[in-house]
Amino acid sequence: MEMKFFTILSFGADNGKDKPKTIDNGGAQTAAPAALPAAPPAARSAPAQAPPQAAQSCKVQSQLAAGIQQNIDIQAKELQGVMALQFLAAAPTANATGGNNANACFASAQKSVLAIQAQGIKVREANQKLATELKSPSIAGLDIVSKAQVQEAAQVQSLKGDAGRDNATLEALVKEVQDGTAQNQRNLADAVKGGCVV
Repeated sequence: MEMKFFTILSFGADNGKDKPKTIDNGGAQTAAPAALPAAPPAARSAPAQAPPQAAQSCKVQSQLAAGIQQNIDIQAKELQGVMALQFLAAAPTANATGGNNANACFASAQKSVLAIQAQGIKVREANQKLATELKSPSIAGLDIVSKAQVQEAAQVQSLKGDAGRDNATLEALVKEVQDGTAQNQRNLADAVKGGCVV
């Protein structure tokens, strides 16, 4: 009876040489499965860390962006206050003399708007310091906001609670606050430029 031999090369090295190996399976010799060499473990690289100076810059950038957003939120309150002044100035009894309730309400609302504006100025000043430290592209836009804030506060201070005298100023204030908000939104976009996640 003729026996057939089947062989395969084993990839296991034996003294630097590959040799064919066979096994006897009930008289019929078949090739033994070749053992593949184990793959080396993948090297794990340590997570990259930003240099201390870069990390500090990102922290300041994050503070700047948060400060500008805070100023935008303050401007929303300022706009509401200015529109309330418009309503009160147009009230039928607002022009009467003698310290009536409408005039008292106008004076109270005026004081509230001035306080909101003062808060916005304080936050913007802090933002300018951070922007200067970073040499942020938002510096020029923050300067625009600075000048507008000073003008708007003077306008609110000049109000008398008389629609005839105040209407033009109040209408201008509404537009100025809206424009200032749009400018701060551009400032925020400029503040986050540079690759840091804020």
